[in-house]
Amino acid sequence: MKGKIFHNFKITIKKHEDQLFGIQLFMQGINTLYGYNKSIMEINIRSFESIMKRGNTAILQAKELLEKVKSGKAQPHELELFQFPPIHGPGLDEMTQRATLLVKTYEKLFPNRPRNIPLTEEEHAHLMQEVINNF
Repeated sequence: MKGKIFHNFKITIKKHEDQLFGIQLFMQGINTLYGYNKSIMEINIRSFESIMKRGNTAILQAKELLEKVKSGKAQPHELELFQFPPIHGPGLDEMTQRATLLVKTYEKLFPNRPRNIPLTEEEHAHLMQEVINNF
């Protein structure tokens, strides 16, 4: 049972990491399309920064809790009690779907590429075209 809890928790962490990465790719697209419009960008950047901060904090805390459980400093049931920011529900499902499509396409086009290396404008355009063509 303990192994299944660990495994499921790791999958959930990965799902949230992918969600944030997909949102980051989405924001790069917004910037490409609307970067000239300061008011649109200000609203989107504030929302983006808030989502990223909340998500990254939760992921960091989740990884720390996982390490505590592995080292015996916390109990496995604490993993089941951990609360991630929601990625499903009213107003969230559409963004989650977009993020998922972007990440799947990114992984197809750029396998093994570190996510911390930003895409060029040409690479991002290729990513967006591939999402449109295949999904």
